[in-house]
Amino acid sequence: MPRYPFDPATVAEAVTQPPLTDLAERAGRRVRRRRAAVSAGAIGIAMVLTLTAVPLARTWWNLPSTAPAAAGALVESAVLGRKVVVTVRYNQCAVEFSVTRNSGDTWSSWRGPVRWRTCGAPTTTSYELLGPDLYVAVVQGVRYLSRDAGESWEQQAEKVTDVAELPPHLIPRGDEAGQFVNPVTGAIYRIGPPLPLLGFWSIRRTPDGTLWGWGPHGAPEAVHPTAQAKVVRSDDAGRTWLPTAALPVLDNNPILVPASGREAYLLGRRDGRSVLHRTEDGGRSWTANAVPWADVAVGTVTYGGYLLLCEWRAGDRDFVLWRSSDGGRTFQQGDVVTVSGTPDFGEVDGLLWAGGDGRTATSVDGRWTVAVPRRV
Repeated sequence: MPRYPFDPATVAEAVTQPPLTDLAERAGRRVRRRRAAVSAGAIGIAMVLTLTAVPLARTWWNLPSTAPAAAGALVESAVLGRKVVVTVRYNQCAVEFSVTRNSGDTWSSWRGPVRWRTCGAPTTTSYELLGPDLYVAVVQGVRYLSRDAGESWEQQAEKVTDVAELPPHLIPRGDEAGQFVNPVTGAIYRIGPPLPLLGFWSIRRTPDGTLWGWGPHGAPEAVHPTAQAKVVRSDDAGRTWLPTAALPVLDNNPILVPASGREAYLLGRRDGRSVLHRTEDGGRSWTANAVPWADVAVGTVTYGGYLLLCEWRAGDRDFVLWRSSDGGRTFQQGDVVTVSGTPDFGEVDGLLWAGGDGRTATSVDGRWTVAVPRRV
């Protein structure tokens, strides 16, 4: 699921052994939701990528500490655009946001819906990043919405509107299957039935407006060691859905990376080996080939047309990039970034990002670029 951040339960299904114990520990110490999603094309930055081979390099975090500013506060960061990074600090009583639009050269002041004060552990406070300027904070049961990157806030209860046809220009709402957000007003929509099958479906919109769905996953908290992979496509904003050709049983829930109405990639594991399924005819047929990685965490198709994937090697705490320029037939290994703290990762507008300990790195071409972190 192309989104920030990954819910630990979803990561546990999508990423195979070794187990992501850090993410499980994170889930245990807080009860909250946090997501970020920006639709492909929303930022509209044209990227010029080189066609040369990607060199293999390793990056370590070697920047100033981002320790919490107050006792009991947690600090996390997420990438919402090519140079847009949001850092969030929160505790039981408050949530504050700081944003950079130039990869960390300058940061805004801390902004939040309530006055910051030191208090207990963050067991109920939550936040949600819906876009570069659209933030949600839930403090002591009250939901606040900001449409200007945290400068002003209003109390607004969550309301989800069911629709049979999605309005244009909506962005996916992170890991909420089938939900989309108006990036200006913050209104939330859910694509209504009928989907071809019952169950928990994930839906993603491509730059040309095509909707791809994959599932069913069952209840989000359910554990499915194997599943029959099913992919569907809609060319009319969700009014009707077209089944794609049959796919094999895969271990765990696969990752779908759609590129257009005709092109999509399904990444998974079968019989203990990683495999990539590719369609170039809208799902009427799929081809499969073995791949060199073990555990892909997230993938995207870049503005340059590359298939860019990120592998998570939990034992080494490494995020490894893989790039294909021939439609997933062959791959080149790119940079490696070693993270500290609890790992996060995601996809935004043809860009992959990874982070930990309040630091973030981004890639559009197989090379990691580290953003300067917020000093708190």
